[in-house]
Amino acid sequence: MSGGRSGAVVLAQRFGGALNLNLHFHTLVLDGVFTRPEKFGRPVFHETAPLTDEDVVAVNRVLHRRILRYLRRRGRLPRDEHEEPAEAEPDEPLFAQLCAASVQGRVALGAKSGARVERLGRRREVEFERPLFRPGELCCDIEQFSLHAKVRIEAQDREGLERLCRYIARPPIKVERLSLAPDGRVIYGLRRHWRDGTSAIAFEPLDFIARLAALVPRPRAHLLTYHGILAPAAEWRDLVVPGPRAKSSPCSEPGSSSLGSKTCTPLSQNNSLQAQSCTSGFAAEPAGEPCAPGSGAEPTAESAGTPLALRTSSAARRARVGPS
Repeated sequence: MSGGRSGAVVLAQRFGGALNLNLHFHTLVLDGVFTRPEKFGRPVFHETAPLTDEDVVAVNRVLHRRILRYLRRRGRLPRDEHEEPAEAEPDEPLFAQLCAASVQGRVALGAKSGARVERLGRRREVEFERPLFRPGELCCDIEQFSLHAKVRIEAQDREGLERLCRYIARPPIKVERLSLAPDGRVIYGLRRHWRDGTSAIAFEPLDFIARLAALVPRPRAHLLTYHGILAPAAEWRDLVVPGPRAKSSPCSEPGSSSLGSKTCTPLSQNNSLQAQSCTSGFAAEPAGEPCAPGSGAEPTAESAGTPLALRTSSAARRARVGPS
């Protein structure tokens, strides 16, 4: 649509379900665009067509290609299979060591440094190859780059939107899952058993602290960002985002707003959101089945701290993806 403007809210989440460093992004995207038919008129919201599996696969292919190209350009990955990547000297060698061990699922410090983190549960050998996508699930997995976009919040479902926001902004540790073994090890239970039967992870006290340290973001690094029409300096932001005292739109009757409505209702009343999340691979530890029904898709009170009847998702729709 000519002149259409959309927006998104992105939260960078650094942790996985096993307290491992697993950088991924949860994105709330307006499920449509705003246009301004009259120069001094209020923007009008236009709902987009529903997402398809092909849309998700197409976006994930772009993500996969551009992120790898960016890493190669920065010298973090070899440009071809015969080239050795340059070893960059980290600014903080110890922190880099902690992060590398966390990503690889290994012990960072102590006598067992370099060994695999101990897993507990009824372990079994499992061979599994994730499909490119599962029909109707709006998710795609390409070489550890996974993209999910199944959740959609209706325009008037403010409670559902709040639950989703609480879920994606939850802290990395659920205290109720922590326990101390008789031998002094720290046990952290998983919300859902992994495919190989793992139900908990065991840490030595020193390595547990190392795991937590790896999850701390760098100073002055923004984990929550606003984009498009929702950006702080966006020209139309004040016209679509209600102020602190705005409870209804002056140009539509209360309760008259709906998706695709031609009335100029505020953002909080008129626009649905497409919840999304993008995981850009390199995480060694399995985190369930993001593409399988019922796996990583239905947040529970145990995972978010509040009752949730939503499923997580992930994938920016028609987003311009690439290095900033």
